[in-house]
Amino acid sequence: MANTLPCSSCKHYDPILKGVKPTPRGWCVKKSLYPARDTPGQVTPEGAQRVGPDETLAKPYVVDAKSVQAACTTHTPVLPTRTKAGLQALAKGTRK
Repeated sequence: MANTLPCSSCKHYDPILKGVKPTPRGWCVKKSLYPARDTPGQVTPEGAQRVGPDETLAKPYVVDAKSVQAACTTHTPVLPTRTKAGLQALAKGTRK
């Protein structure tokens, strides 16, 4: 079945940051090879593969946040986070 969701809605989307703000592009964690070591301040996502220790350059697979990769078989939708009010409403049996 073809994927119909944008890359930004995927758990494996790692946005490229400009300062602290995300840009409209990011790395696909499943298809990219991250640097062998993190530089100061860099955070590598969980499950990311790294290049070998003797290789100096990463091999990014950059995607647009709004693009839909129809052939992507690894797209995993991000589950919405629940707020305290939402959890309390769920416990009471009302929707929020």
